[in-house]
Amino acid sequence: MKHSKRTLTILTLLLALLLAACGGADPTPEPAAATPTAETMDEPMDNEAMDEEMDNEAMEEEMDNEAMDEESMDNEAVDEAMTDEEMMTVGDIAMADNTFSMLVDAVLATGLDTVVQGDDPITVFAPTNEAFAALPEGLLASLTEDQLRAVLTYHVVPGRVTSEQVAGMDMGTSALGEDFDVTVNGNTIMINDATIVSADIEGSNGIIHVIDAVLIPPSLMSGMEEMDDMGDMGDMEMMDFSALYATSNPAELADDAIVSIAPDFSETMNSITAFAEGVTSVESIALTSDGTYFLTVDLGEEAGAIVSLADLNNMSPDALALSADLTAPKGLYIAEEAGLVLVADFGAGAIVGYDMALTPLFTITDFGDAAGSVWDVYHDAASDTLFATGTDGTLIVYENFSEMMGAEGPSKTIVPSDADGNKISVNLHGVWYNAATDELILTDVGDAASAEDGALYVIPSVMTAVGNTPVSVMVAGPESMLGNPVDVVFDGRSAYVAEKSNDAILRFDDILSADMMGMMGDAAPSAMFELIKAESVWLSYADMMQ
Repeated sequence: MKHSKRTLTILTLLLALLLAACGGADPTPEPAAATPTAETMDEPMDNEAMDEEMDNEAMEEEMDNEAMDEESMDNEAVDEAMTDEEMMTVGDIAMADNTFSMLVDAVLATGLDTVVQGDDPITVFAPTNEAFAALPEGLLASLTEDQLRAVLTYHVVPGRVTSEQVAGMDMGTSALGEDFDVTVNGNTIMINDATIVSADIEGSNGIIHVIDAVLIPPSLMSGMEEMDDMGDMGDMEMMDFSALYATSNPAELADDAIVSIAPDFSETMNSITAFAEGVTSVESIALTSDGTYFLTVDLGEEAGAIVSLADLNNMSPDALALSADLTAPKGLYIAEEAGLVLVADFGAGAIVGYDMALTPLFTITDFGDAAGSVWDVYHDAASDTLFATGTDGTLIVYENFSEMMGAEGPSKTIVPSDADGNKISVNLHGVWYNAATDELILTDVGDAASAEDGALYVIPSVMTAVGNTPVSVMVAGPESMLGNPVDVVFDGRSAYVAEKSNDAILRFDDILSADMMGMMGDAAPSAMFELIKAESVWLSYADMMQ
């Protein structure tokens, strides 16, 4: 027990002093106890000093042991932290660094997190947030989920590939199966047009090379370049248009009209209510790049025509061209690159083709498996594909169109469906194809007698879609005001819908961005312009109306 010797010594001294103090009371005094001298006191004091020194040594030893234990624990913590870092996947590394937050969001949105956090070794060329921000405005939002997944997969190479190995390549192949170019200039390594700014970041399942630009797969480049080509009419839709043209088609001709509307829906810029002799109603309108107007019109019971003219205010016989060989014409499209005017003749169950002078060239009546008639048409020049909307809810597709002109029937059909592949379309009317993202925008009037069951669809990956195809966007319900949406156009951001039952032109902004969010259900239009019995819409990029 500590301090026991010291205690005994002190008690002995106290007892000796006590006996010395009491010695005079005894008549036969005992010899007095020797008074402790400095020499005799030194021994217990030395013992006490020794005990204290021993205690100090013990305390120091204990403190040293505690310090060693703490240092050992710290070393273990460092070792553990280093082990954790070594075990981080390339996905974990990216998620822990705010520099890659936009990349991480895109990876999570497309379900590719299982790849970057998986066990299979990979190399990732990782674009920074600045790289994503440098993309053309609206481009990222316009991509379908499949296209975004393709873009991201193009940044991945199977296996571990160090920067030294990359520098030894002239070309590499991504996990998408598409090649990329490698250029080396001194210490600078470029992947296509992107520079590696930080290399060889090791993860448990691969390597990250940081790049300063987003890589675009060659398969998507053509569509994006087409968007930037300002000479193409389809590309002009990425510009601000000058007017929206629409036709109004109530029961009586006296109430029909062709109107031009300000882009912001603030006013009616002009209205045409006088038509050529013999016309009983106006159906659809389209414009060429040089300002020529084309109209489909009714001429009476089961009689219709296609008309072209330079001035909507002058519909005299000598001011227009007319081909009166149609039954009940509806939608039309001017395929200027192919020199064709295409009309959906609903009454005859046919697609009729004319040259630009309205000379009849061909008639298509083979709709494949589609059981109904057709309402509208759209021709994509880049892929030479004709799309026609079937009134049985089927989209009819003719590839290599300018050469075959539908002579061998449709190449395929596409049926808008739910996620389980069940058909959801009823009566397709309007159609517009966005080549830059390979998406179709379709309108479905449902039951024509109902003012509440219309829908707006987006079909993704159109060029590879066949048969029942899940839609990526569906807008429908009372808030949407879609009851009888008979036509649609698209300006690169917004869809403009001619809604006949509810007497309006409806604008739905960022319709393709809604694609990435998987929008399904009711959504109010972004803007509305009142127009009685709106029948068709078209966008003009020059102030061509007189």
